[in-house]
Formats: sequence, structure tokens, C-alpha cells
Amino acid sequence: MRLLIFRDTVAAAGLLLLLAAVAVVGARPVQLPAAVAAMNSSAWQNAAALRLRHRHLQRYVVLPITADQQQPLNLGNDGTRIQGTAASVMTCQSHQPGLAAICLDDQPLESPVFDITGDFTIEGWFRWHGRGRAVGANNGGAGTLLALGDGVHDGFSLSIAFEDGGLQFGLGRPAPKVSLVTRGRTRVAPGLWAHLAVVRKAEQVRLYLNGLLIGCCDTDVAAAQPADWRKLRVGYVGNGDSSVRMDVGEWAVFTAALTDRELAQLAHLSDAPATGQSAAAMFTSAEVLRQQRQADAALTAFAATAESGTGYWQQAARLEAMVLQSGGEQNVAEAMRQWTVLNTAAERGSLPSRFTGEVLPVLRMHCAECHGAALWCQPASAGLADQLLSAGFWSEVQKRLVDRSMPPEGCPPLPIEQRRRVLYWIQQLPPPDPCEEQLTEERRRRLSPLAAVGRRLTRTEFSVALQQLLGVQPQPDLLPPPEGAGGEGFDTAAGTLIMSSSTAELFFSCVSEAVNRAVDEQVSATADPPDHVPIGHVVRALSGTGTELDMALRRFVRLAWRRFPADADWQGLLSLRQQLLADGLTDREAVATMLQAALLSPNFLYVLETPPQPPVDFRISPHEFAARMALFLWSGIPDEPLLQAADDDRLQTAEQIQQQVRRMLQHPLADQLGRSFGLQWLGVEQLQAVRKDEQRYPQYTREIASLMQEEAWRTVADVFRDDRPLVELLAADYVWANSQLAQYYGLSFPKGAVDWQRIPAGAASRGGVLTLGAVMVASSYPSRTSPVLRGRWVLDRILGQRVLPAPADVPALEKTVSAHPAMTLRQQMELHRDSPTCRGCHQAMDPLGFALEEFDAVGRWSTVRDGLAVDSAATLPDGTALQGSSGLRQEILRRQSQWLPHFVRKLTGYAAGRELFDSELCLLQDIEARTLAAGGTGSSLITAILLSDIFQLRRLVADSGKAVSE
Repeated sequence: MRLLIFRDTVAAAGLLLLLAAVAVVGARPVQLPAAVAAMNSSAWQNAAALRLRHRHLQRYVVLPITADQQQPLNLGNDGTRIQGTAASVMTCQSHQPGLAAICLDDQPLESPVFDITGDFTIEGWFRWHGRGRAVGANNGGAGTLLALGDGVHDGFSLSIAFEDGGLQFGLGRPAPKVSLVTRGRTRVAPGLWAHLAVVRKAEQVRLYLNGLLIGCCDTDVAAAQPADWRKLRVGYVGNGDSSVRMDVGEWAVFTAALTDRELAQLAHLSDAPATGQSAAAMFTSAEVLRQQRQADAALTAFAATAESGTGYWQQAARLEAMVLQSGGEQNVAEAMRQWTVLNTAAERGSLPSRFTGEVLPVLRMHCAECHGAALWCQPASAGLADQLLSAGFWSEVQKRLVDRSMPPEGCPPLPIEQRRRVLYWIQQLPPPDPCEEQLTEERRRRLSPLAAVGRRLTRTEFSVALQQLLGVQPQPDLLPPPEGAGGEGFDTAAGTLIMSSSTAELFFSCVSEAVNRAVDEQVSATADPPDHVPIGHVVRALSGTGTELDMALRRFVRLAWRRFPADADWQGLLSLRQQLLADGLTDREAVATMLQAALLSPNFLYVLETPPQPPVDFRISPHEFAARMALFLWSGIPDEPLLQAADDDRLQTAEQIQQQVRRMLQHPLADQLGRSFGLQWLGVEQLQAVRKDEQRYPQYTREIASLMQEEAWRTVADVFRDDRPLVELLAADYVWANSQLAQYYGLSFPKGAVDWQRIPAGAASRGGVLTLGAVMVASSYPSRTSPVLRGRWVLDRILGQRVLPAPADVPALEKTVSAHPAMTLRQQMELHRDSPTCRGCHQAMDPLGFALEEFDAVGRWSTVRDGLAVDSAATLPDGTALQGSSGLRQEILRRQSQWLPHFVRKLTGYAAGRELFDSELCLLQDIEARTLAAGGTGSSLITAILLSDIFQLRRLVADSGKAVSE
């Protein structure tokens, strides 16, 4: 028998003495100290005594409210902990005075396995609030409360359905069978503390809610014991279900089946016999009426129960009455949402005043000095709606307070009461409304989400489109200069794509030269120019009839403009050709000039969307969709099959779009997704401009830099082209290389082969984008590595955490290096960052960068550098230990709720060509959920983006949007 607690502190001493006393008395009557009896009810005392004296108790977790929680918390001496951390948690008031609860989402509690082949009981106090941050790949509509193993082929899982609050227990069975499911007939009301219990006795599974049996199922199979490495987890498991936003009070595990009477005592049904038991009985009677489809009688019975008091069963009865009034189970989701809003109305109504009176003073006192006063003053004058629109900001504040990375080490710590006050306020922020209700008219005017975006082609898109149409590579010196990044960090952002006079002149020169060269090459080619180049049809038609030439020209213009030209536009081009012929030009010269005019038209140079009249919200047309789809996947223009699908209105359904996506990803132009999106996402598009110390690194050349860039874009493009799981971007066990790059990296390459291919990553922990040579080079200085730059790259590019720039008065590290040449880089940096202003960010960045120290400044693996052993071990602010790049990879993979939403946001912003908005967060979450539900592969993400309102819907509003940071 074990007792699990957080910390043996003075403030918890009374409770610890109580529990210790209870533990030693065995089954004898227990006399509890008067001080403890005053703190908690007799029902809680009896329940605690029952647990502690039960001879089959395996573990019992409680969390006393202590005066000091500044140090990392540890849930107990059997190894129970918060996954992947040193048990840093957010706490709130529990179901009992003197006890705190653990607030969970995508970070579960873990503890060792126990024997589930015989009888067992798991029981505890839970309060669920809704869907969490992690979206399930197999079942996004349900979330795991606790599990041992996967709950499908071994172990078990207890889950809850977000739509209706239904409880479900799955008992795993060996493959190919799947879990045996027991469902509760009574829903668990969100936002209320409830005692849940699962009992396995012989060949039967039972579910209990607040001491009442709500589900039972017979089974003729024994539970499959999971492998030793499988932990018992309370909270998110990653078994295909989503995470649940929930609070967990005390909970216990027994290797025996508790009786109904014992469970009733643990559920505190004896706390108020006159009201508690009668309310439970009244609720049960009403539930029976509903199951008998006597809706009117059930509604009356639930209403009567709701009026009998304020306990759990009375409040749950109020929810059931709302469900019946809304039309029954078909409208249960809406009824539950309305009930949650009403149930939390009082707390939500006080949020603005509590922010001004309780939260803002704390932020000004402890945060404004480093982060700037304006940042903390702005929300004070804003309404609650504006505070909610900054959900990403408050989520980041919560994370920094929970893992104690803020205030940073060396600064005065945040007093525990102030910390709790801020965290509790953040926790009380209501979840966003459903997407369709977020975009009210008022918010549309203020935020302009999904506004129509017209822009010109980027340098890359212009070049690729000319190659598609003309079959020639434009002269690089005639192309406009590369565009700056905008929006979500890409050159496709409309705000950066202006048409200056110098840009227009370059477009003119480039088009003229390319068309004339293409016509000359096609004329001098064989008598049968290639069919795949549109201009070839035009040149071939020069020797045919006028009708054939008109058809070839019209086809060319249709492809260039991504739609059939309007009659007036087409007649204008024909008139130009006729005028040129009348002026004495040859057919060839007149046609070349006509093509130049078509390619200098805004219909080619711009991505245009035509709103309806009068202006209303609208979806882009099939041809506009095809044009944007081609820009997204190819950085080019639609081909004939895609345009034909638009002509036939076959770009409407998910199946039709998925079919085109798969076809287009097999085209060689799909590599552009890696070249354009991939290199910009990774921040290595300008790698050729990165200079290294030639004396220190003579093997690193411009040719190697070019090969590293190709490795990077191939790594990204491969996930989309071959429809691989997105997780391979991080966890691939292979490297893209040719023979030269493999030799540079020291990797074995197939004999006789030279071309690019996937090769095993080897023992150097390569594979995925985290260890790309291009990334290692770009995040280093000319003569040394930089854990700061590399850590910042991981935070910014992979996890989506923005890092403030260093203060202007911080001295360069080189001064520390020159003063302490015998120190390792890690020791020099410890001296360098010894400033409270710097320490907070460095605590987050540096460990991530140090984990990549195995790679030198030019991307090669090394264990010794400058005569000193490379130290790639690191510890995160929450206590998580990382051992080199492999440890970093596992840590990032564990943070799927960070890296996947960020990647979804980046690719969506690239496709949309603009910055994304707070009000679109739910749309991004929907894209992520669709992606995971479809297998979490590259093509499933592309399809989900193409189907989204962000890609297809436009709203015409006057004001510009208010963008948000992640």
C-alpha cells in the first residue's frame, strides 16, 4: 500500500499526519484529528480511510494545497509524474477544501503499470471542460480520461464523447480483435466535479458515476496485459483519441473489485443522505422515463430534480431538461454548449473586472520591465472579446507560468498567490465559439478575416509559368529581384507583391526575350514541336489554316490566363495581331507580339478574384480555385486536366479535389512545393549567401551549400509527393543525398550510384528537418556553432514560439570567448548570459540548441571539437533531460500539440498568400482535425487546406485585419 503526495511541506503537515494515522490503523475504526475533521467533511474522511486501509490499494494520489509550489512538483514515490517534465503542473481548487486539483490537457500523468489480468478498480474525481489541444488521429470526437496501453489490442481506456458527454470504457483484446466497449447510459455533465469509477470483476465490466451504476458489459476474455513500457496514464494518451481539458482530483487504483457500497462511500453519497441520495434517485427515475421515450414525463421529472437543490444530480438534471427542450439527442451538442455558457455566466461576467483588478497589476509589476509596458496596458481598456481574440497570447502566458520559465531565473519569483491568480483567470477564459458564430458583423468590420486578396505572381511563379507555356528558362538577370517575406513568412503574401515601375520593366524585358527565343527554338525544332509545350501548338499552326492558328492561340491564352478569355479581351488580342499584319509584320512576328501582350496582361501577371455584384461574401470560382491550387502545389499555372475539371465544375467535393491533388503531386512540378515553401519555412532559401571561415572549414564550398539546399527541399517535397506521414518531417530515419553529399556527411552510399536517393541515416542521428545540413549551417556563425541561433530556430520554425530580439546593450559573445579561451562553448555562454534580462529567453532556447551541438558549423557530425569533447546534453526549464539530437527529436515529437498546429498554420498561410487571424484559429484547428482523420499524411493536409474556408471563402469588408501572433 502506497500513499502518493506532491510535496512534504509544512503547510501540508496536518493532512500528511492524518493520512499516515489512517494508514496504520488497518480496518479498525478511525478517530481523525479535530483540525482535519474541521477542514474536510466526514464523507471525505471516511472515503480517505476506506482507501488507505484497503489491502488491495495500489496507489492513491492526493494533492494538498501547500504554501510553496515554486519547485517542480512530484506526484509520488511510485514514479507518477507529468509526462516528459519534472512534474510542473497547473493547479486549481479541487472538490474538497484543503485539496488542489491538477489541470490537464495534452500532458498526462504517468505511473507504472499494474496487474489487470484479474479484478481491479480505478476511481477518482474528475471535472471535464471540453476538447483539448491535441486532436485525435482516429477519433477527434472523443478524448481519453485514463488508459493503460492502447485500450484497443491491450490494456484499457476510459474516454468521453465531446458532443454528448457519453462515457465509454474499452477493454483491449489481442489483434485482430478490437476492444470490447462498455458505454454509460448517463452522460457526464461538463464543468462539474464527478466521481467516476471503472470496476473489472471476473467477466464483467462496470461503470459508475457518483456511486451509481450507469453501464455494465459481460466479457468472456481476459484483459491483455500491456508491455512493461506501457504506463498507466491519466489524461492524453496518443492512442487516436483527442486530449480532454479536465481537472483531476484525488484518484486511486485497487487490484480488487470494490463493492457498490464502497463506491457509494467513495463518491460521498453519504455526505447528505436526505438530499444527495434522493436527488440521485430522482435523476435515475427521470432517466428511465427518457429511455422509455416518454419525453414529456422525463422533462417534468428532470425539472423537478433540478429544483430540489444545487448538487451534481440537480445540475445534471438541468442539463438533461435543456437537451429534451432542444429536441433531444439530435441537438445535444448545442444544448450542452448553451448549458456550459449559462453554467459559467457568473464567472465569465467577472472576467474583465478581475483582469483589471487582479491580473493586470501582476503583469505590470513582474513583466513590463522586459516585455514593455504597452503590451500589458493594452488589454486593460479592451473588452473581453478582444482578450478572447488573443487566445494564443494567453495560452503562451499560461505555458510560461506553468513551466516556470517566466519570470526567468535570477529575477524575483512570482509569489505563489499571484501566480495562481493569473493562472486561474486564464483557465476561466471561455473556449472560442464555433467557427460559424465567431465571425459576427462587428468582428468582421474590425478584423476583416478571409478578405479577398489579389496579388501579382512571385518571381518563382512567373518563371515557372513561362517555362510551362514557352518551354524555355527565362534569363535570370531579367527576372525581378526576389520578394521579401510577408504574411506568415512567405513571398506569396499579397502585401509584399507590389508592381513598381522597375518591376514592370523587368517583366516586359523578360517576356519579350523569352517569347522570341521560344518561337525561334520551336521553329528550328523538328517538324512536329512537342505537344506538352503550348507554344509548340501555336508555332505548328503557323503553317496551317487561320482557324487552326486561332484555336492554338486561344488555347495558349486560356492556359496563360487560367480561364477562357472574355470576348472583349480576346477580340482585343486578335485586333492587335491584325493591325501588326497590316503594318507589314510577318505571321511569326505578329503572333510573337500577340503572345507577349497576353503575357504582359494583368490576367497573366496577377492572381485575380472577381467578387459578385452587389458585393457579398462569396466562394472563389472553379477557375480561381484551380489557379490558386496550381500556385500552391506547383508555383505555376494549371495544366489542361485541371482547367478541364474547372470547366466541368469537378472541383467541388473532397473526392474530386483529392483526385487532383494526388495527380498533381506526381508531376515533376510538385518539387516546387519543397523548393518554394520548404526552403522558406526552414529559413534556408538564402543559404548561398551564408559565408564560413574558409581556413577553418575548407571542405565547405558553394557546391556543398547547393547540395544541402537540395537535400532540404527534397526532404519536404518527398513527404507530399509520396504521401508520407507528416511526422516524417521530424522523425525520418533516412537522409536524401547524392554520392557527393553522402561522402561529405560521412554516410555510406550504394556503390556505383550517384543520383539522389534516400539512404539510411546511420548512427549520426540524422534524418528529418531538425538535423538538415542546411539548417545547421544557417544557424551557425562563420567560425563556430551557435546554440542560441539553433535553439531559436527550433522555437520559431518548428514550435511556433516567437523569441524577442536580444537587447541592444548585450555585449557580443566573442568578448567572453577571448577572455576564457580554455572554456567550452557551454561554459562561455553561461558566463555571457548571466543577466536577468537575457536569462528567460536563453533558458528556453539554449538547451534546444545544445542538443544539436553534435553537428558543427558546416553540418558535419563530430564528437570532439577544438580538442574538447562535445557536450550535447541539455535540460529544459521544466526539468526534461535531452541527450543530443535524438533526445531533441523525441521531445519535439512529444509536443505534437505545438509543432503540428504550427506547421498547419505555415502551410495554410503559404497557400492563402496572407497573414492569418485570431478569428481563424478554429478554422486552422478544423484543418488539423481533417488531416489527422485522413491519416496525417502530406496529401491529406493539402486537401484539408484546399477544402477550408481560408482557401475558398472571401469576405468583402472595409477595414484591414488585425493579425495575431502565435
